[in-house]
Amino acid sequence: MDLIPTESSPAGIVAELAKLPQIHEKKVLIPAPEVVGLPEPDIVPNLITDLQQLGIEVTRVPTYITQGLNTSIYSIELNLIRQGMIDVIAFSSTAEVESFLTMVNSQSDYENCIIACFGPYTTANARKLGVNVSIVAKDYSSFEGFAEAMSTTGYAYARFFPV
Repeated sequence: MDLIPTESSPAGIVAELAKLPQIHEKKVLIPAPEVVGLPEPDIVPNLITDLQQLGIEVTRVPTYITQGLNTSIYSIELNLIRQGMIDVIAFSSTAEVESFLTMVNSQSDYENCIIACFGPYTTANARKLGVNVSIVAKDYSSFEGFAEAMSTTGYAYARFFPV
């Protein structure tokens, strides 16, 4: 079955599936990351719960690993951030935010940087983690929308630190 939700999000997928007759008879495979050494963002577990609430039998299969790296390998980048040489830090996932926060000592390490997030889920989770997000992509169906959000806020020529 092909399904293209009107909202590009887990909630959009669930909303579209909920419209289908006999959806409760279906089985869904969810390829998802295995999160190691970081708290798992709630996006995949919530998607699974929402699908199960529709009566769908869900099987989660770990297809890749998301984990933070040894923070000591980023000393050059962190020094650039602390010295004000990076204008914008761009996050496309909650795991990136969590991993970044293990790399810094405090918010003062990146207080002069603008924080950009790919969409509302990453933004909400970043804010829960205490990160002040200034740029959020309105079109989060592609990285083009993310790039547009950053370029239309006056940072088209900014120095970026993609995490």
